[in-house]
Amino acid sequence: MFDDRKLLPITVNDLRHTCTCRLRISMAKLLLIGFVHPPTCMVYSIIKVMISDLEGSTLTHCNVLNIVPSLSAVIRAEQSLWVLNTWLHLPFRLLIIWLYCRYFKRRLPRSARLLRHLTVGLLIQNSLSCFPLAHLGHIAGPAAIHALIALSVMLSGFGYMGTSLLCHQRFRREHMEPHEKLSLMLKRKLFLTSLGIQLVMWPLFMLHNQLCIPLVYSLFSLCEYLLNLSIMGFLCTASLDFYPVYLCRHAQLGYYLTDI
Repeated sequence: MFDDRKLLPITVNDLRHTCTCRLRISMAKLLLIGFVHPPTCMVYSIIKVMISDLEGSTLTHCNVLNIVPSLSAVIRAEQSLWVLNTWLHLPFRLLIIWLYCRYFKRRLPRSARLLRHLTVGLLIQNSLSCFPLAHLGHIAGPAAIHALIALSVMLSGFGYMGTSLLCHQRFRREHMEPHEKLSLMLKRKLFLTSLGIQLVMWPLFMLHNQLCIPLVYSLFSLCEYLLNLSIMGFLCTASLDFYPVYLCRHAQLGYYLTDI
């Protein structure tokens, strides 16, 4: 007879029963901390600009009544804060890209491979677009590069929401856990909210540029805020997707991911 206590471990599961993990980090808590910070920074910047320089931040080429500064005006006024926030947010963006690559590969069928790559690609594009948006915030609104960067951020974020939602709906599962149901419900609501905002904001933008109607640009600015907050909120739902996932460190294995 062999003594089980003298057998060498051959899998991670063998080590879990015999050795304790020296370091254990919750991916859900880490992602929540990382993705709650940007919307908080955005709301703080908007309030600060409206209090300190509402008149200067609401001026446009039309010279009509506006009471809400655009997001570009807020970024221009608080550029140093937005640059710092973008760089601080980068490690969490890289973390969620890495986690999604592993997560989608394990749980999606092979037929959804293109959808998986498209989701990760749009998330990468959205992450990269945030840097010129922050660093070039001093460029005036009518400039072509300003419009190109803003469209890249918004459309890539909206595209990521749609493809990510499709991925989560196609997961192979026997039953859904409560955190998975909550995540899917929030993703659907945030995607539909952002879709409705997109249908409203671009006609408002054209009305402002063509007819210069008072307060139209203020409504467009509110739509900008809501759209960006929807995208940021969608990213926050990743903390629910990885609720049972922990990053552990073992003396022999090093760092590895494990599900509870």
